[in-house]
Amino acid sequence: MNLRIIKPIAGGILLGVAMFFIPLFVLRVATFLIILGIVLRYFAGRPRVGSRLMYRRMAFADRIRNMNEEEYNRFKAGFAGGCGFEPQSSSGKNDK
Repeated sequence: MNLRIIKPIAGGILLGVAMFFIPLFVLRVATFLIILGIVLRYFAGRPRVGSRLMYRRMAFADRIRNMNEEEYNRFKAGFAGGCGFEPQSSSGKNDK
């Protein structure tokens, strides 16, 4: 049998199969990379909510540190009610 004709036929079959399946493979890989890029940008590209809260806490602490004694005493007096609740004694019961 002549092998010269079988090699091009096998090559053509392999090339046809590759041309049929490669676009599906490339599409799957591209979809995966796009989704991976979106996820990485979502988590790595934006500031964390906790870090913004930390900056606000630090700014609040700086504001308190920069108060003089009179301002600080007024500030503490505003929280004497415990955020709207009745103050409790050391035994844990109300003073009523």
